[in-house]
Amino acid sequence: EDDGKTLWGKSTSVVKSGIEEVLAFVWDYTSYAFKHEIKDGYDRKVIDELNSHSMVVYKGLDGSLETLDTMIWKYFDADNIVISFTPSDHSSINSRPRRKSLLNSAAGGLIVGVSRGITAVMGPPSVRVRAHQFKMLKLTRLSSTETKVVCLTKFSLPEGIPHSSALLRETVLESIMISAKLRLYFARRRNLDSILSEDGQAIGHWICDNLQAKEDFWQSNNEKLIESVYVSFRCLRQLSVQYPYIVPLLAEASKTRLKGVAEVDTSLTRLTPFEARCIGASLSSSLRARKTAESGLDQWRLNYPSMVELCERHPFIEQSLLIISKRVLKNAIWGLQWRVGIGAALSLVDITTDAFMVSVYFGSEENWSLAYLNIGMVSVNLTLQAALVIYQHQKKPHVIWRELLAVLLAAKPALDAHRVASGKERDEDGEVLTPLMELTADKIAELVAEAVPAAILQTYAYIEQGSGGRAALFSILVSSCATAYVSTIISFDFDCNPVSRSSFPEYYGYVPDSSSSRSITFGSMFLYFFSTTLCRVTGTALLLVKSPRLMVGFMAFDMILFFMYKAIRRDLTHWVPAEGVVKFIETFFARFFLKVVNDYTGIAHLRHPHEMGGIYWLVTIFSTQVFVWAAFIYVVKVQETATFLDETYFIFYLAFLNFIFVVAFATFFVSIKAEYRHTFSSVISGCAYTRAMFKQKGKKGNDNPERRMQIFTVNKAHWTGIRKKVKTYVRRHWREWREKELPWLTDELVLNIPKDFMAGGGGRFLP
Repeated sequence: EDDGKTLWGKSTSVVKSGIEEVLAFVWDYTSYAFKHEIKDGYDRKVIDELNSHSMVVYKGLDGSLETLDTMIWKYFDADNIVISFTPSDHSSINSRPRRKSLLNSAAGGLIVGVSRGITAVMGPPSVRVRAHQFKMLKLTRLSSTETKVVCLTKFSLPEGIPHSSALLRETVLESIMISAKLRLYFARRRNLDSILSEDGQAIGHWICDNLQAKEDFWQSNNEKLIESVYVSFRCLRQLSVQYPYIVPLLAEASKTRLKGVAEVDTSLTRLTPFEARCIGASLSSSLRARKTAESGLDQWRLNYPSMVELCERHPFIEQSLLIISKRVLKNAIWGLQWRVGIGAALSLVDITTDAFMVSVYFGSEENWSLAYLNIGMVSVNLTLQAALVIYQHQKKPHVIWRELLAVLLAAKPALDAHRVASGKERDEDGEVLTPLMELTADKIAELVAEAVPAAILQTYAYIEQGSGGRAALFSILVSSCATAYVSTIISFDFDCNPVSRSSFPEYYGYVPDSSSSRSITFGSMFLYFFSTTLCRVTGTALLLVKSPRLMVGFMAFDMILFFMYKAIRRDLTHWVPAEGVVKFIETFFARFFLKVVNDYTGIAHLRHPHEMGGIYWLVTIFSTQVFVWAAFIYVVKVQETATFLDETYFIFYLAFLNFIFVVAFATFFVSIKAEYRHTFSSVISGCAYTRAMFKQKGKKGNDNPERRMQIFTVNKAHWTGIRKKVKTYVRRHWREWREKELPWLTDELVLNIPKDFMAGGGGRFLP
């Protein structure tokens, strides 16, 4: 916006049609399709056809505005056509009087709606205000059946005309939407066999837009609304003939009512409309069980063989369902609100119990030190979250203050859950981490700085002198449950995330496909996390009862052993692609914090070679069950340290935790997919895994560049030994990749590729 009365607009889309067909459609300025299908503007006229490449055209716009332009087209080169609109005058159309009453800025917010209402009832206004429009359409031939359409518009009013920002913005938006409307027009005329996977999201958006505009409160008309969309597309009409149950399935899937999971094993060819409705209605349960639409949809799809077959035959259906799933999660009371509520409730209950214990400790002067330590832990947690906020939004300082306020109000976990559940994507220009990674980082900070240390401190106080009584036991139980639940969610989210499964299929995918099996896996995982947390916390608290030096010495010795283990295997450098001093700082803190998290939770994600490694992860969780007994025998039996608890109670308590762990872990190990069990005891190092990832071929033995190029998301120290091979491979294919503009070759990935690796050097778009 230049001076408050001039607006610029730009839009881009890819139209599935040849470039000449798109040109012919745009040039037929007064066609039936423009008025009744594209619905671009109110009134269109060709005033004067100057020649085969230019003409004077008139367009009456909503809001009592009009334009008179000279429309010219020409070939820029063999694959590019430019169509321009420039303001013009013509003797047959006089300059219009200025209608100040309708353009008064004080009524700006009402102009668009009122003028459209008047137009609908009484027809077009007799007098319009002449606006100035500079508009250019650039058509680029991508292939014989694909054309890229770029629309650039500058729209302004003459000097001295009172204006409305709302009216101008609405008019410019309507003008630049021509590229999207062209895409819709040609999409409606395509056959089923020409529909690609990426077209599914556009179809999903059109379905959701129709539902948003006309859906009733009870969602009883969803089937009619979806059918109206399907009738308007040739490809979808063909799909409906082939699968008569597709509309009922989508209608049930689009509803926010929560229903149980239906057991339907019928094949795709024998599926009935009733079974399709049951399958569609089951989507809501899968979405509720998972944090994101992608994970919930993937769980639902894998639960039904017919849906797996349908999505394999027509991948665009899965993309349409993804858009519908995001809408359901956003609108359902159990969806976004449920996720935000669970995240907020856990954090608030944990903080509330810690605050209550602080007040209890302040009630006795001898426990004041415990109270101050609890306050210190909360402060460290908030400080870490604040540091993460600054790191995440370093490119947008104005956002930092809002995020810091959420940290101070203890609302950051709920805010992160809201972003993940609503399907928010990372802003590449202003954010470093994805919403899921930010949520995970905040949870890890909470575990390391507050939940686990507070549980250790409160367990120590209770074992030593019974401080806090039943309130202390309740607080310890809440902290352990919160830790176990967060660990389970992190493990599940990483494994069920379709991106993780496609990027690292060797390690992600162990969670079974059926809903019942997933529930068993989730429950058993939570229980063995819960047992691991309590065992480690109790063992650490026992060492603290004997001597703080003993506890610190043991933890330091254990940490040193871990760093030595990584160094001996030449696997010390963390996988994050940092350089210089930042690499060493990031490696130290990442290894340190993740080691602590692994010790006190046993998160299954940390078995990945880039983190702990499978064999180290397995030894850690089993040694934790032994560690608590060793601490009990040494402190209580050998050193005969006085404790508040009776020895018999202690033995029963520890045996019960061991029993829970053995049963839960055995159930978990049996419930997961058999082909992933070996990853829980794998001995491969992170560097060796990175090199193997680059050398690995596709499923059919063919080259898989998307998989291989993931090596540039890993620190260079992991693949120094094969640097020449990587360089040769990239230089051989770089020009081909650049010309195709492959979707996985993002600008962010290109920044991680050394310039001397790229043919011609310099960057993705340079020759």
